[in-house]
Amino acid sequence: NINRQVHALHQTVNQKKIDVMKQRVLDIQPSCQVITLDMFINQDNLHVLDDYDIDVIVDAIDTVTSKLLCIQYAQARGIDIVSCMGMGNRMDPTKVQVVLLKKTNTDPLAKVMRYECRKRGIDDTIMVVSSLEVPIKQNRRLSDSKILKEAQPPASSSFVPMAAGLACGYQVVNYIIEKRCL
Repeated sequence: NINRQVHALHQTVNQKKIDVMKQRVLDIQPSCQVITLDMFINQDNLHVLDDYDIDVIVDAIDTVTSKLLCIQYAQARGIDIVSCMGMGNRMDPTKVQVVLLKKTNTDPLAKVMRYECRKRGIDDTIMVVSSLEVPIKQNRRLSDSKILKEAQPPASSSFVPMAAGLACGYQVVNYIIEKRCL
């Protein structure tokens, strides 16, 4: 992740991402309250979020099931959520946008999310960060021994995930401003 996350440095290799991110936030704003939960979101542990007064949920989770759980959780409690869709295999940060899930059209992860939301009766009028860029198809790669390599996660350029993070931040600020103007 050194190539695509501002907090990821050689000196932070082997440190937990949540600890490094918390320290970065506190270095920028020492009075900020940062709560970290080191867990993989699932049906059995999602309830721990009930212990916190949550203003906005930013979902940057890679697994569909956990994303859906976060959306259901937020909708059931009236919490604003912005869900980040797939950013792998893309090069153009100017194609990143904040849009309703139901308005996405080139994002394979968003397509799966739309389908799963319909199947589970989840309202798909949530804001997502998605890219208009069609993902680059990677050719199958052979190892040096000419054996097909195991499936790898989609590659990311350094600037597309960063643009997605900025877009998520923008939407969070929008949610907060909207609430204050009510």
